Amino acid sequence: MHKQYVVSDPLFSRPPYQYLVSQIVLINISSTIFLHAILQILIVFLSRLCYICLIDHYSLLTASSLPCRKIPALLTVSVPDFMSVTVTRKPFPSGVYVIFGTRPVCLRKENTSMYSNNHSQDSRLREYPDTTSPGSTDFEDATGEIPYGLTNDYMFRAVFQSSNKALRGLICSLLHLADSEVTSVEITNPILLGDSIDDKEFRLDIQLLLNDRTRINLEMQIANRLNWPNRSVMYLCRSYDQLNRGQDYKDAGPAVHIGLLDYTLFEDHPEFYAAYKLINIKNHRVYNDDLTLYVADLTRIDLATEEDKRYRIDSWARLMKASTWEELRMTASEDEALYETAKALYYTCSDEEIRIRCLEREEYYQDLRNYERAIEQERSDRELERLEHEQDLRNYERAIEQERLEHEQDLQNYRRTLEQERSKHEQDLQNYRRTLEQERSEHEQQRLEHEQDKHHYEQQITQLQLEIEQLKLNR
Repeated sequence: MHKQYVVSDPLFSRPPYQYLVSQIVLINISSTIFLHAILQILIVFLSRLCYICLIDHYSLLTASSLPCRKIPALLTVSVPDFMSVTVTRKPFPSGVYVIFGTRPVCLRKENTSMYSNNHSQDSRLREYPDTTSPGSTDFEDATGEIPYGLTNDYMFRAVFQSSNKALRGLICSLLHLADSEVTSVEITNPILLGDSIDDKEFRLDIQLLLNDRTRINLEMQIANRLNWPNRSVMYLCRSYDQLNRGQDYKDAGPAVHIGLLDYTLFEDHPEFYAAYKLINIKNHRVYNDDLTLYVADLTRIDLATEEDKRYRIDSWARLMKASTWEELRMTASEDEALYETAKALYYTCSDEEIRIRCLEREEYYQDLRNYERAIEQERSDRELERLEHEQDLRNYERAIEQERLEHEQDLQNYRRTLEQERSKHEQDLQNYRRTLEQERSEHEQQRLEHEQDKHHYEQQITQLQLEIEQLKLNR
């Protein structure tokens, strides 16, 4: 059947849209004996060219999730969980149909009651803008906002785990290596992309083995937990401590820790890309070249040096910070590895399970930021209370000091008054004593005068008596 049909597919968990697909071939697989084998072959080898759905006897058809979605481990483009097919002719017989054709293109929105119930199950998923322009599905024509960029640690892990070429290019850039110097880049801690993560503290750092010798820990970090220096040193030491019993210390391979931070580590000394080693603090001689820490500040691309630009580290940072497909393509055009990374991001964003994991990581970090803001608010409130308490204490101490000074001033005034009164009293006493002494002197003078007068008087009496006696005798 080479006719046109309208396919309605709730891709990206949006309300269903109508898609026009030309030259669709409907193949009815009525037998279930070869069903799983055929589906597995079609999904593995033709996953980007076909869709699979179940069809019943009605023209508006509902598809359920097929078990075959769990069969292929290398599947990069997921088969939609729900799909409906509206045909322009009579209903097809029941069975399993494989629809071949180009990837569906959005023509217009179509609200159906069939999808409304299913949509509520995935209400946590954001509604994404169309990442393709009408009439094209290629990465080169993608427009609008990127659903989840490379600063999302799960998307970062998914992109670089799915594309070794992109990972190789990133490592060569960050470690200043030529492509010819890299023989192999192997991820030693792969995860099953799309699987749910029960532990929100799940580590998404990528552990690598470079050229079968150098161990690298690559990590994207967007939340500043104020522990990065200690944390990165701990991870670096764990990577270096890989010797088995009996091995010589000289067999220890180099260990590298690379942190891509979406914040500034040291506010007093910002730097775009910094390298740290064990060195002598006096003469800066390197103690051991096996341990290296690299820190890239994605928020300070403006501080990139000429060396950083020569190895395109600033381009990688702009790629990771890109928010639209246009900005992403502009940056990716500078280098083949950048372009490979951008394409890997584009196709990874089409995987619904990975998008759910990315959303969960964003929700986790949002909860973490809310928790940190609550802690910071509580800390600020406590700090404010402490400052208010200290201010009250200072006011109380100032009041006490003021009262003490006033009391000392009153005491000094009282002492001054007492001293003045004592001095006045002593002065009065001295005056009184002088008065008494003067009166005593006067009294003594009067006594002496009295005695003198008495003596004189007595002399006069005696003279008179003598005269009287003389008179008596003269008679």
